[in-house]
Amino acid sequence: MGKREYSSDRKADFENTLLEMMTQIPYSEITVASLIRKTGVARRTFYLYYSTKDDCLDALVDRFYRNQALYLLRYSPVPMSFEVANCTYWKENKAFLKAVGRDNLLPVLLRRHAMYLKTEETVALKRLCDPISASDDDIIQFFVSGLLALCIAWAERDCDTPVEIMADKLKRLIRSPLVPDDRIH
Repeated sequence: MGKREYSSDRKADFENTLLEMMTQIPYSEITVASLIRKTGVARRTFYLYYSTKDDCLDALVDRFYRNQALYLLRYSPVPMSFEVANCTYWKENKAFLKAVGRDNLLPVLLRRHAMYLKTEETVALKRLCDPISASDDDIIQFFVSGLLALCIAWAERDCDTPVEIMADKLKRLIRSPLVPDDRIH
């Protein structure tokens, strides 16, 4: 196995272990030492990739956003709508959303999303959205905060609402104007 593959695998091991631990205990109770112990590698290996456990969380969140973008590009608009693909992705990753909700980590997701909007990976994804709103990152960030809060609440209820109904709620949120037309002068 080459060094690059090994490094990528080891980094993913830390992120996967962090995710596993987050589903079992609050994030605030996870320490770098416990993460290293559970991963089973040398302490210095952790510090090759991250300075803190928050850096590892940022990398984990970034991976979720990259995977979400790839999922949405693969499955929407065909064979499913953007909203159905989005809900399906988060339903498949509800353990992560539940941990985020339980530990009040939505600000971390939003901070990372604001950075993610500036990457190449979002260019194709933005084309799936309304071109007017897709041109304004602040508007996208506003909607994302609502979408994530809605998906977190849904995950906390074990995704009890069918994907299609949640997708309809997301569609209404995305398509609703920020300010009703009759208030614009």
